[in-house]
Amino acid sequence: AGICALMFLGIKDESSDSFFIISSLVIAGIFSGLIAVRFLNETIINVLAWIAGLIGKKEWFLHKLAHYIRDLGNFLVLKRFILPAVLTAFTWLIGYALSYGILLKLVGIEMSYAGIVLIMFAGAVGVMVPSAPSGAGVFHASVTSSFVLMGRKASEGLFYATTVHLAQFILQSVFAVILYLYWIVDRKKRGLGKAEFSLKESEVIEEESEES
Repeated sequence: AGICALMFLGIKDESSDSFFIISSLVIAGIFSGLIAVRFLNETIINVLAWIAGLIGKKEWFLHKLAHYIRDLGNFLVLKRFILPAVLTAFTWLIGYALSYGILLKLVGIEMSYAGIVLIMFAGAVGVMVPSAPSGAGVFHASVTSSFVLMGRKASEGLFYATTVHLAQFILQSVFAVILYLYWIVDRKKRGLGKAEFSLKESEVIEEESEES
């Protein structure tokens, strides 16, 4: 999605060209590997078993790892991925894009749909990198970089990234408080105090399930 957004935006410089080439190679490598696992399953197992045999681990490989490769090969059937792929694309390209677009409007930043997709892609890649909890810092830097890549101000990108993070924090906090209050009410209905151990709670749940 991020690569397509770059193409639609017409961003052309050395950094974007390098990003496009590297990303394309990585994606091609992943798909090639999956295709190989699907159609050359036993060949891959035999090759890996031979390599493991060089260090005296052939039996260990055949007993501990080979069945995972076989299971993955049997799982990689196209029809199993159609529905998840459609739902994922719908969630990202409509659901997340809509929420990002609404926030952009609220803070007064004009952005095309391709720009929104690029921002989402940059933010998602950013939080994949090990960092502080909740992607603090890395997410902001990634979103800011996407703004700079599109020729926008870095301060504008940092402001928007902070707004997104704050909105997510508030939304998740509200749901956390609601669930916590529900948990307290539910425990009171079960006759449990707030400070009692979960072991007693599990015993109460077991007794209720047996009675029902």
